Amino acid sequence: MMRFLWLLLLIIHATYAGEKQECVMKEYLDPNDSQDNAFLWKNLFIKLNKVVEATEKLEQNFESINKRLDELTRSQWTTIMRRKDGSVNFNRNWNEYKNGFGNPDADFFVGLEMLHRLTTEGKPQELLVVLVDFEDETRYARYDSFG
Repeated sequence: MMRFLWLLLLIIHATYAGEKQECVMKEYLDPNDSQDNAFLWKNLFIKLNKVVEATEKLEQNFESINKRLDELTRSQWTTIMRRKDGSVNFNRNWNEYKNGFGNPDADFFVGLEMLHRLTTEGKPQELLVVLVDFEDETRYARYDSFG
């Protein structure tokens, strides 16, 4: 692993001769050379700090997204369709899709008539699609205008 890290880092090495700075091109950096070793560690820590900063930003963004998702799902939303446990057969006829079927807390479809009313009457609607996979990971998409 360490040999791999040595090869990944820059092959240009700065050495100091008095007050004059020289750049020496090397084919590889030698981890046993104290100057090369210091150069490698310095660059490794710089890169690690950048990774830590990027990770912290991603964690903040993730927390913000989860907070927004919680706010969205707690506000006034109408469930259009839910497939939760497979207890309801969705292989239905036209009238059942027109009128809706199932239990809103389990497997459910609101019905095409209600969906038509929701999207044509009153102000424009938002659409929030929340998908949870088998590992309980949640993904969502939000559309500002639906209807």
